[in-house]
Amino acid sequence: MRHSQTTQATELNICRIDGGRQSLPSVRPAGTVSLANPLKITAMKVGDEISNCQLGVSRSQTIEEIPSVSIASLVFIQRVDVREDGEGTVTYMAPSSGCLPERYL
Repeated sequence: MRHSQTTQATELNICRIDGGRQSLPSVRPAGTVSLANPLKITAMKVGDEISNCQLGVSRSQTIEEIPSVSIASLVFIQRVDVREDGEGTVTYMAPSSGCLPERYL
């Protein structure tokens, strides 16, 4: 059963793991290696771009641990009401009631 919950935007840290676009090895010159890091972590502001998205709830304690620590669950972001100063609320659907285990999404 799904549970809808609302939390303060300041209580969440949204991160994206994305190394950007990478060329296939077959189109790079012979002997070269891509310098792009596929596990690059980028902190994101809580805003409308995460509305109607599904995010993983990481069990990590720090942002550096995110790629190596498993996720606890997935949440669906239903609504984001955030002002310019970062204050506001985020409404999400989670598989169980209660607080999120950690603050990194």
